[in-house]
Amino acid sequence: MAHALPEILDEIASVIGHEGMLALVAVCGGTRPYIPTAANADHWLVTALGQANATALCEHFFGEAIEIPAYTAGTYLKLSQTIQQLDDGKTVAREVARKAGVTQRTIYRHRQLRRKAKKGA
Repeated sequence: MAHALPEILDEIASVIGHEGMLALVAVCGGTRPYIPTAANADHWLVTALGQANATALCEHFFGEAIEIPAYTAGTYLKLSQTIQQLDDGKTVAREVARKAGVTQRTIYRHRQLRRKAKKGA
C-alpha cells in the first residue's frame, strides 16, 4: 500500500524531488525554518540541498517559515513502513507509538491516512 506524505513534504518533494525533500527533513525535521527569498552559496539551504534545489525552494516558498515534520526513526517512508508493520489493527496506539518511537497522535494520523487510502482504492 502506498503511503501519502504529509502535505508539506509532498509539496516540497514536488519542488525539489524526493531525495531533496529527505535531505531537508534530515537537516531540519521538527523545526520551522524560514525559507528566504534567495540563498547565497554559504546559506544552510545551499549546504544541505545544493544551489539548484535551494533556489527552487526559495522561489516556491519565497520568504515563508514552513513546518518540517520530524521523524526519529529515519526517513518518512521508513517510519511509515515501521508503523505499518507494528500496527496490526489489534494493538493499542500507545503501544505502537512506544515501539515506533513516535507519539500516539502520529499513530492516529497514520491510521487515518490508511483509512482514506482504502476508501480511495
